[in-house]
Amino acid sequence: MCIVLKEHRYLVQIGAETLVLRIQELVDGTAGWGGRFRLQIPAGGGVDAQTIYGSTSEEVARLAVETFKRAYLKSDRSSPSKGTPN
Repeated sequence: MCIVLKEHRYLVQIGAETLVLRIQELVDGTAGWGGRFRLQIPAGGGVDAQTIYGSTSEEVARLAVETFKRAYLKSDRSSPSKGTPN
């Protein structure tokens, strides 16, 4: 099986961290994808491993940012308060 991929890159900032999203576009081939575009997210940083599919690279990027924001907010809430002790 042969497939041709094109890569789209987006820089996004979540909190103080800048992430590079490397979204793949299926240009040619018969891969069993759920959409023409995908982003594979490895496990780590409060996010489970997952693959996001969509019909445009912008849609995939938007869904990925929402996923990372939820993980960032979840980890921010679970971290200890940074207030000064009384």
